[in-house]
Amino acid sequence: MVRIPLPPPLNLPDRALLAPFWIGAVLCSARAVNCAHAPRRRYGITHHSSSRVSAFRRQALALLRVGWPVFALLGILWFPFDWLSEVWPAFGAPFRMVFRNAHDHFVGHAIFFLIVGLLLLVYVPALRRPHWYFPALVVAALAQETIQALARGATPTYTDINAFTGDAIGGLSAFALWFIIATFITIGRLRLSGRKAHP
Repeated sequence: MVRIPLPPPLNLPDRALLAPFWIGAVLCSARAVNCAHAPRRRYGITHHSSSRVSAFRRQALALLRVGWPVFALLGILWFPFDWLSEVWPAFGAPFRMVFRNAHDHFVGHAIFFLIVGLLLLVYVPALRRPHWYFPALVVAALAQETIQALARGATPTYTDINAFTGDAIGGLSAFALWFIIATFITIGRLRLSGRKAHP
C-alpha cells in the first residue's frame, strides 16, 4: 500500500502571509451582500413595504372580484349615451326614436335610476340604510350630469331640472319598492318561524 505524503501544516508565518487573502475574501463577500441590498435601500424597498404592497394588491383584487357588478352598474349609469348617439349613427337613430322630447328624457332617467337603484340595493346591503342611500343617490345624479356634460365638451352647469327630477323619482321609487319587498319578506319569515315554534 502506497502512502501519499501530505504537505506539512502551515506554521505561524505562513498563516500570517495568507491573512490578507482571507481578509480580502471576507470584505468582498460583505461588499457583495451590501451591493445586493443597495437597490432596496436606495429606492426605499424593504420587506415591510413589499409585504404592504402585496397585501394592498390582494385587497384590490378581492374588491374587484366581489364588487365588479357594482362597477358595471355604475359604468352603465354614467355612460354618456347622448355622446354615443352623436358619434354612432346606428345607435343614434333608435336612441332618438325612444327619447324624442323632454318628457321621454324624463321617463328614461326615472326608469334608469329605478332599475339601477334596485339592483344596487340587492347587491350592496349597506345602501339599504337611508343615511347611505340618499347621499349616494345625489352623488350618482351629479356624477351622471357631470360626465354627460364633459362628453359633450361643455362645462357642467347642473341646471337640467328635468333630468334631476327623473333621477330623484327613479331613485326614491327604487328605495320605496325595496322597502316594501323587504317588509313582506320579513313578515313571511316571522310567520314561518311562528308556525315552527307552535306546531
